[in-house]
Amino acid sequence: MRRSLRYAAMVLTAAAVIVMTGCSSANMTTQAEAKKAAKERWANARSNIMYSMAVQQFEVGDLDKSEKTIAQAISMSPENPAYLDLAARIYLERGHLERAFHTVEQSINLDAERSESHYIMGLIFQRWQQYEPAYKEYKLAYEARPDDVSPLLAMGEMLVKLNRPDEAITLLSAKLKYFDHNPAIRVGLGRIYMLKRDMPKAVALLREATLLAPEDKTVLEQLTMAEYAAGRWPDAIDHLKALLADKNYADRADLHSALGDCYLATQRPLEARRVFMELTREHPNDVNAWIKLAECAWAVEDNVRLSQATRQVLSLSPDRHEGYLLRGMMEMRTGNKAKALPWFDRAASLATNNASPLIMKGMTLEQMGRPAEAAAAYRQALTVAPDDTRAQRLLAGVDTR
Repeated sequence: MRRSLRYAAMVLTAAAVIVMTGCSSANMTTQAEAKKAAKERWANARSNIMYSMAVQQFEVGDLDKSEKTIAQAISMSPENPAYLDLAARIYLERGHLERAFHTVEQSINLDAERSESHYIMGLIFQRWQQYEPAYKEYKLAYEARPDDVSPLLAMGEMLVKLNRPDEAITLLSAKLKYFDHNPAIRVGLGRIYMLKRDMPKAVALLREATLLAPEDKTVLEQLTMAEYAAGRWPDAIDHLKALLADKNYADRADLHSALGDCYLATQRPLEARRVFMELTREHPNDVNAWIKLAECAWAVEDNVRLSQATRQVLSLSPDRHEGYLLRGMMEMRTGNKAKALPWFDRAASLATNNASPLIMKGMTLEQMGRPAEAAAAYRQALTVAPDDTRAQRLLAGVDTR
């Protein structure tokens, strides 16, 4: 009986030891797992902080610091696609396209549905001028996030690059109502219509965009250039003045030149002359500004500035025809018609696709009482430009005498 009790006690003791050992082992495993989880939480927290810092550094343009910071974040969390995307963007900004490609490729392998990754890949292909794969990547980006207009606009841009503007118009037009209050899609469509020379539609869309973004001067600039191209001079004048009143646009020579052109087109040569006088003072080597100043001087019979502008054009661009044409016009105005003819001939030899020198030659010959030679000059002008109404009208006038 005692042996049985003693044996039972031994069995119970052994069982207790086994149970205690098992509990101790389980506790040790749980503690290790908890420690590991805590370290992972700490690493994730630190990497998130590093990522936020890298984003801020990237946004202010400090690429060196941003690259170092995001590298630290990736070392802590190497499988976070957001971190890889930021690194790819930094490489892209630096022009390291291969490195950007491989980095964003890792991100896509981790999350194939991530819109940002496909968008960056599209940017890389676009930089490589591989527009078809760029279009496909932008399409994947848009499908992953259909409320984001950026990849949609990029798709439209790639279709234009692929010489498929009508498809781009169809694509963007279908989303106008969805992005009802978005000016960017209207700007994108307006620019495509400008490329197609459909100015009324371009102006209409860009006007809608300015109503949606009245403080955005870049949108106003797009509208202004469309109005200028469409010949809507009064509207273009108003908007050019508004742009030039902004300190960020005040020194834009191209806008000043466009304003001068608008004044010329609306029969306001004195105001145009003022614009081009200022432009030539600020940019004395701008031959186009001198040519425009000469046109204004001719219109207002300012022979002093006509002579000055003509000299500058001949000096700056002796291989262009305009200087010789202007010199001939100057001689013609001052009564030296015979001296004007060789200048017109020289201009015609340099501008084989421009009828103006030959027309001026014909007009000079008419004034000299040489109608047959004038008619020959007009006919020659029509061989250069068969649809030139000036030459047609002048030739008809000579032939009916």
